[in-house]
Amino acid sequence: MKYNVIVSENFKAEFKRLNKKYHSLKNDVENLITLLETNPIIGSSLGRGC
Repeated sequence: MKYNVIVSENFKAEFKRLNKKYHSLKNDVENLITLLETNPIIGSSLGRGC
């Protein structure tokens, strides 16, 4: 099953602001989106289904 990552308008605005300061941020976010699209359950469980 293929998943799509959708970002909010608020995320886009904050990303644009932070990307000016942290130039590697774009690559990091692209890599994270790729990982989440292929395996959406990566990471550590926070409990109670989170």
